[in-house]
Amino acid sequence: MAERMTILVAGATGQQGGSVARALVRRGHRVRGLTRSAEKIKDLKALGIEGVRGDLTDKASLAPALRGVDAFFFMTTPFGPDFSVDVEKEVLQGTTAIDAAVGAHVPHVVMSSVASADGGTGIPHFESKAEVERHLKASGLRYTVTRPVAFMEMYGSPWMLPQLQAGVLAQPMPASTRQQIVAVRDIGEIAARAIENPSKAAGKTVELAGDALTMTDIAARLSAKLGRPVRYVEQPDEEVLQRMGEDGMRMFRFFREKGYRVDIPALEREWGYRMTRFDEYLKDARLEPRPGPAWG
Repeated sequence: MAERMTILVAGATGQQGGSVARALVRRGHRVRGLTRSAEKIKDLKALGIEGVRGDLTDKASLAPALRGVDAFFFMTTPFGPDFSVDVEKEVLQGTTAIDAAVGAHVPHVVMSSVASADGGTGIPHFESKAEVERHLKASGLRYTVTRPVAFMEMYGSPWMLPQLQAGVLAQPMPASTRQQIVAVRDIGEIAARAIENPSKAAGKTVELAGDALTMTDIAARLSAKLGRPVRYVEQPDEEVLQRMGEDGMRMFRFFREKGYRVDIPALEREWGYRMTRFDEYLKDARLEPRPGPAWG
């Protein structure tokens, strides 16, 4: 077992941050979970995590949370609950977090970004993460960047479940489009390994995926999970543009024309970890309506 460390995890009540926090707690590390909500501190305590108040856009609030830590994991998000996108706020979150880490002399910073962030995609919320990555790399900090692809968990999200319950999977891509996806639990596993092995992880950008399936394949696996047919339908661009705006439409154009290109076997060899396949994820997944945030 690695030496016990103290790690600040931003977004510990959300999907990615929660996955990282749980992976570190399982390994016996001391985890501080950063949250803006005093009400969520009690929830973190129940998981063995010390909840601390702070906001990634407020440098002063981060200073006490970062004091004495061995590592800092953070992620940023431009999304509002209504699919609105504020990339300037995302850049502010990232640059403020990094500047606070510089001020606190944090030994190792792990940032979660998105696969292909530096690929010139023109997708606003990819470009904003690339800008934060550049700020991190120029900061002088020892850093690691993890870049996950699309989450497997999106198929259990509140915006996806209604169509699955109706027997339809609709996306603005041809049925033959191959989509790379990753289980959120694997993001936590790789991030925890990077934190425990800073000399190995320093300066690395690690793209994360666990499976690559066509939309037809995904619909077939969802059919088997739900016990009833799920039919794939190529959704008109106009519907997506109306619902998700230009940012979302640019993302789907990227999926259609290029897509993520993570080398999954090489990733598994490098980190000594077998990434979760979609069938394996679905065994324990709850594909039914439930309360809670759509992302985190």
